[in-house]
Amino acid sequence: MKHRAIIVPVGERFDYVSMVKEFRADSPTLELFFTIGGSPVEGWISIEELLQQEIEKDYPVNYLAQFKPDPNDLVVEQLSGGTTGLPKGVPRTHNEYICIWDYMGRPAGNTDESIFLCALPVAHNMNLSAITGPMCFRGGTTVITKSTRPEDHFKLIEKHKITNLGFVPLQITYWMEAEGEMKKYDLSSLKVVMAGAQKVKPELVKWCREKVRVAFNNDFGMTEGPLFRTRWDSPDEAHLHTVGRKIIADNSCVIKLVDHNNNEVKPGEIGEMIIKGPITFKGYFRNPEENAKVFDSEGYFHSGDLMSLRPDGRYVVEGRKKDMIIRGGENIYPEPVEGLLINPTTTIRY
Repeated sequence: MKHRAIIVPVGERFDYVSMVKEFRADSPTLELFFTIGGSPVEGWISIEELLQQEIEKDYPVNYLAQFKPDPNDLVVEQLSGGTTGLPKGVPRTHNEYICIWDYMGRPAGNTDESIFLCALPVAHNMNLSAITGPMCFRGGTTVITKSTRPEDHFKLIEKHKITNLGFVPLQITYWMEAEGEMKKYDLSSLKVVMAGAQKVKPELVKWCREKVRVAFNNDFGMTEGPLFRTRWDSPDEAHLHTVGRKIIADNSCVIKLVDHNNNEVKPGEIGEMIIKGPITFKGYFRNPEENAKVFDSEGYFHSGDLMSLRPDGRYVVEGRKKDMIIRGGENIYPEPVEGLLINPTTTIRY
């Protein structure tokens, strides 16, 4: 793959421009160098200066039509989490993201009147597929901040009348610690808080519902495509203990929970989540060995995530397959045991 351009921030604590200059000789296909933020750099193109140019005066309205991509063209290549070694390239197409944006926006209640506060890395797949992407697809507005400070979030919510925001669970704990400061601001516009990227503890959901008085989206997903989300108007119990139903209800998206012999487990039992359909990627970039491991003969992607399915059709995240302990011929899943240690009233499902 040939990379023609690179964009780096300036004015940060780390000197990204100097970093690029160090490896520039090893990247002969690089032709365009962009900066964003801070002062312009000689020999580089400033994004801020480009935004000031009224190029619509120099080109006809239909000029971009000639560059219209094929829906199955690659739009971005994400990186896997790297939990099993070096991160792997995850190519995603226009079609996949359009489908994801459409269906992920529904349970979040996104409309053209929604205003989202983006406090996560813009290019991260969690943000692109589950938060900003669905918001823009619905015609909503996005406000971007680099700050992780709760006080800065409160100010932006009050100023821009933010309706939706997305966090990793740790950011909710920051808000909890700043609860006293939070009361100084008008956050009445805020309607929905989403959290994901790791399992959301019930006490975090409870705090958002009771203290911030917002609806909630409990999210579960991965760069390769599988996505789950509780609806904003679901009962609290669903947000506390599940990640909702599959986002595409029809048979175009097929999800199964299987045992180590690839046989479907019964409802309520724990199994590995496997999936195929329009929201799932088609294979790692130039990695046939890994693709042979994760895709079976029927085309299902084996996620490595352990789940159980409740009678109401909602899924419960139970852990990772690689973390399973076999003792005395029995499968032991650490996450439910850890939950019991934290809260003795927890019910363990096997």
